Amino acid sequence: MSKIKIEGGHKLTGKIEISGAKNSAVALVPAAILCDEEVTISNVPNISDIDSLEEIKPDIILINPNFTVNSNITMPVTRRLEIIKWAKENNVLIIEDDYNGELRYSTHPMPCVQNYDTENTVYLGSFSKILLPSVRISYMVLPQKLTDEYNKIKKYTNQTASKTEQIALAKYINNGKLDVHLRKARRIYLEKSDLMLSNIKKYLGTSVKIVFNETSLYVSLIFKDKTIDDSVIKKIDDALIKTMQFNKAENMIVLSFSGIKDVKIESGIKLLYETISK
Repeated sequence: MSKIKIEGGHKLTGKIEISGAKNSAVALVPAAILCDEEVTISNVPNISDIDSLEEIKPDIILINPNFTVNSNITMPVTRRLEIIKWAKENNVLIIEDDYNGELRYSTHPMPCVQNYDTENTVYLGSFSKILLPSVRISYMVLPQKLTDEYNKIKKYTNQTASKTEQIALAKYINNGKLDVHLRKARRIYLEKSDLMLSNIKKYLGTSVKIVFNETSLYVSLIFKDKTIDDSVIKKIDDALIKTMQFNKAENMIVLSFSGIKDVKIESGIKLLYETISK
């Protein structure tokens, strides 16, 4: 576990202990509310069991129920209810990081954890994924019991979001434009993801394990018989094939379908296949 020290003002001094969380910075503001003493935050994978919580005994549980690295598994309702039950019994706060939940389009949307537990769950969301990366506006929905405490430390936090952008975004939402945008985005991403997945199967077939992360708008390809080493990465770079990332340890290439035009998807996958096969 790693420890992060928060400093700054009223109730902002303390140590936060984080278990297995790559994106645990999202938990810092809610944690700061409770941070008179040391706080332990546990990042809970979508497919792990309650035994891991019993071992760690966290004060805060950090979850992203709509996203799992290297898996297309969304946290099932039964798992969500298990976590809620354990958290209530052990007086533990849940922080739900749902920055990409609105982009579910190939399956039915699933209610957020806070829908089942409004008194003990902090819900975090963002507009960067569903609108533009340059729209750096996020939001936090606090349980009533934490609202007063948050108001005490609010003046010590650094608000960087533009007021002009916030006002424009509020009008955009109130006018129903966001709902229209989301319906259109879901349709476009569904078409693009279907096109990418069908062409991966067409050209790469069973040589890869496909992990489709729809809410994050990318596909991970885990190669079974081909080693993704520096020489393969150089070939891909030389061929000017744009990828999100390489993971040599897991023999994986990650491809995004959000920014590429439909007409270029098949030629791109074909070029990737030909490049790797050389």
